[in-house]
Amino acid sequence: MISRILAAAFAVGLMSSTAMADLSLLKVFPNPARVNRGDRTIMFDNVAGGELKVFNAAGRLVFEKNLDPAVNSFTWDLKNNDGRDVASGIYVYFLKSGGDQRTGKVGIIR
Repeated sequence: MISRILAAAFAVGLMSSTAMADLSLLKVFPNPARVNRGDRTIMFDNVAGGELKVFNAAGRLVFEKNLDPAVNSFTWDLKNNDGRDVASGIYVYFLKSGGDQRTGKVGIIR
């Protein structure tokens, strides 16, 4: 299922960005985020600008954000675009900055 989500996301051109960053040093932590043990956020570190999109396992967009090119990291508060807590599960993120992009999975345990 995850491979279908990834293929569909790239096929419809979900991301665009004007910022330039080298995402080879990207760190995403904690992963998984254990809310039941005090984790309230997930940090995307070593990114400057670009676009972040997070999808649930069903392929639905739950969160998106244009990242500030002047800041080297972004902290996701584990909320969807409506400001509600996302459920426990596996989420797929797409991060694009300039010509570089990264895709990965993050887990959330509530």
